[in-house]
Amino acid sequence: MSYGRASYPKTVHCNRTSLRKGINNFKSSYGVLKKWYSGEVWLKENSIVVAANGSNDGVW
Repeated sequence: MSYGRASYPKTVHCNRTSLRKGINNFKSSYGVLKKWYSGEVWLKENSIVVAANGSNDGVW
């Protein structure tokens, strides 16, 4: 939320909007994510990958 508030000052009074604006700046393409995931052993062992099949995935 802090990044969203800093980047979009109009969202300072709404946690949900601040979070949404901040998250939207960190969406990676599939190719970038696949390369990063394949090259990091720690990441493979300590994370899960979740994919949504919708146009509004991850946004309230």
